[in-house]
Amino acid sequence: GRIVFTSSMAGQCGLYGFSGYSASKFAVRGMAESLQMEVAPYDVCVCVAFPPDVDTPGEAAARGSMPKITQQLSGTAGFWPAETVAKAIL
Repeated sequence: GRIVFTSSMAGQCGLYGFSGYSASKFAVRGMAESLQMEVAPYDVCVCVAFPPDVDTPGEAAARGSMPKITQQLSGTAGFWPAETVAKAIL
């Protein structure tokens, strides 16, 4: 079997102005790594997807409250359609 967790690029490196969000996404990675060791004897694989900014209503709302520097950093990768990200993960 396979278990796939969805984190964020913010789970790979901290993001200015989003310390709580980044910390929670780092936590997903840690949980997945620990779980992988626990379920390995049962032939279950655990992996984590780290998508970039996904173009969703929630993301659009968050953009308005982002510090300017964070908006500039986010804009460099662009905003990915949710369908594209979902297909890549599956």
